[in-house]
Amino acid sequence: CAQSPTTTTILVVADVHGDSEHLLQALRNVGIGGDLRIPNHTLLVQLGDLGDRGPHTKFCFEILHNMSLVNPGDRISEGKLVRIFGNHECSFVLVDRDDAYSGVHQDDAKYFCDQTDHNEDR
Repeated sequence: CAQSPTTTTILVVADVHGDSEHLLQALRNVGIGGDLRIPNHTLLVQLGDLGDRGPHTKFCFEILHNMSLVNPGDRISEGKLVRIFGNHECSFVLVDRDDAYSGVHQDDAKYFCDQTDHNEDR
C-alpha cells in the first residue's frame, strides 16, 4: 500500500524588532499556542532582527529561547525551529548597548548565536 506524501509547512518570521504582540499573533495564526509547540511537519524559521526598536526585546528573546527548549528536535516531522542571526543581534553582541536591548543579557544573545552556529551545520 503506497503512503501519501506528507506536506511540510514552512513558516518564516522576520524583523520582529521587539514587537512581542505581533510575534505572538503571528505564532497563533499558524497554530502555535501558549505551549509554544511547533506542529508536526512544520519548520519555523526566525530570520533575525528579533529585537531593536520595539518595547519588548527581552520578551521576544525569551519566547524564542523557550520555543527552542520545547522543540529541541532536529526533525521537521516533530516540528523544528531554526534561528538565524540578524544584523541587530550582531551589533548587540559586538557592542555593549543600553538602549533597545535593555534587560537582554549578552548571555541570551550568545545563546542565540550558539543556536545559529549549530543550525548552520544542517
